[in-house]
Amino acid sequence: MHGYGVRLIASKFPSSIIIGEMAEIELDTVNTRSDEAKSAIVVPLTEGLVYQPSEYYIGNMKPGDLYTAQFKIDTSNMKTGINNLDFRVRYKDANGYQESDVCTLTLNAVAMEAAKTTTASSGGFIIPIVVILVIITIVTVLYIRRRKREV
Repeated sequence: MHGYGVRLIASKFPSSIIIGEMAEIELDTVNTRSDEAKSAIVVPLTEGLVYQPSEYYIGNMKPGDLYTAQFKIDTSNMKTGINNLDFRVRYKDANGYQESDVCTLTLNAVAMEAAKTTTASSGGFIIPIVVILVIITIVTVLYIRRRKREV
């Protein structure tokens, strides 16, 4: 059944996420068959994660139909590094229940501490510099105003 049937195509997903944040993904579900697929449901297969919704019901799909399944994923239980998320479509046709090929999304999970360290190291000097520039500007303006009053 490779390539023929109901297919999942990863259409929108982040390449990397911070562990503990919600990741949003979209999967296009396409009926490439010449007949109808009934009661199609997109099912996450990767265990240990919380998906919202837990399954995405599409319903009946005519030949050529495309529907987009949307999931939010709680990434709190992801391991740091590369994570593969697997999905599949289950549907019914004249021969009974069928399943699509597995669609795998690859996400790079980064720990919150690593994300903060990266942000701090790249922008850690900006805030003190801005504060110093603001103080210098205020002192200069006050000095110029005081000199104009004395004249």
